[in-house]
Amino acid sequence: MNCRLKFDIGWTDLLWSAFGLPVGLRSVETAENTISKFWAERHTVTALSVRTLLDAILSESSSAGSSLIATGVNIQNVSDIIAAHEMELVSVDLEPETLSPPAGALLDAHTRTGACFCLVAQLFGATTAIPDAELLRERGVWIIEDAAQAFCGTTYKGDPAADVSLFSFGPIKRCTALGGAVGTFRSEDFARRVAKRLATYPQITNAEFRVRALKFLVLKWVSSPRPYGVLLSYLRVTRADLELSIGGAARSFGSQELMTAIRRSPPPRMIALLARRLAKAEAWESREDICKSFLLELPPTIAWPGARAERHEFGLLPLRSPDPDQAIAALRRAGFDATRGATSLRTLQPELTPQARKVMDEVVFVPNPATLSKRARLRLGKQINSLFQDGLFLSTNGES
Repeated sequence: MNCRLKFDIGWTDLLWSAFGLPVGLRSVETAENTISKFWAERHTVTALSVRTLLDAILSESSSAGSSLIATGVNIQNVSDIIAAHEMELVSVDLEPETLSPPAGALLDAHTRTGACFCLVAQLFGATTAIPDAELLRERGVWIIEDAAQAFCGTTYKGDPAADVSLFSFGPIKRCTALGGAVGTFRSEDFARRVAKRLATYPQITNAEFRVRALKFLVLKWVSSPRPYGVLLSYLRVTRADLELSIGGAARSFGSQELMTAIRRSPPPRMIALLARRLAKAEAWESREDICKSFLLELPPTIAWPGARAERHEFGLLPLRSPDPDQAIAALRRAGFDATRGATSLRTLQPELTPQARKVMDEVVFVPNPATLSKRARLRLGKQINSLFQDGLFLSTNGES
């Protein structure tokens, strides 16, 4: 069985994380400098997660009682954080082909609400310039780009029109450091204020991080086809929930109270690992090329969200199906662990965002072709073609 979760980290970095020499203060300073140089044109702040950064930004902005415009799909925790700051969330719908709001939609939302903030998520590895960003900034709106799924080495370092871009390096992200995030700020003063706040949070210990690295050493081995097939068989026999068992194993935050969980500082060893990863990060065209070549072998009208985005890093490969559960079952029978729950993404206010809701209702995440052998890619392509002919994947002309 080809696993949905392929951790983008090698055995050497995992072994260093678990068993390497201690990380001292000087090593952390060197790591922070490496991270800053990667985004040399911006002011960087490292944190435990994108959630941590968003919370700190809103805290430093005295945002209580104001409104925040957000694109219609994000993780549920975003809504929780906004609510914790006593802010009103106003969701804006997306165009399925670009995964971006249509031109003018963010401006219309601001006209209706007078919102001080605009949070735009780049989804599934697709990136498109934030519509009407300069006009929003002229109106005094602070633009936050949630680029948690958009990191792709040196190819994309954030929308230059955003006041801050937030990048995640959690377990299922590209260039993972098993956690951690970086915020890149226009304003040096505001970046310092956020960093000062984060410095007051209790710090996770290096010992805890070593345990985390050991966990992912095991998960990386389990994600190989044969061990993963045995695991799936066991979960089926025990009637365990596949999505909760598999997806939950890679989550950064479990059942802890959210605000307590995110208001912590990353361990020095995580910062050092992130710097190690960024020092080797490049423009990963090979992954993009493999996925584009794979898509060219599929029916030209097959519908996949983000097909007309300005660029696509293919962190995930989503397709649209009129019956996702049946399509997933068919792919799993063929040895491909497709899923609807590869991420924590949700439609935040489905009553306001019908197109976003439709995408999330129909989406099927197939195993990323760039993580498969050439032989497995060919088998996956043939299986998707067959299911498309059977009406289990949607066409761009609206037919199934």
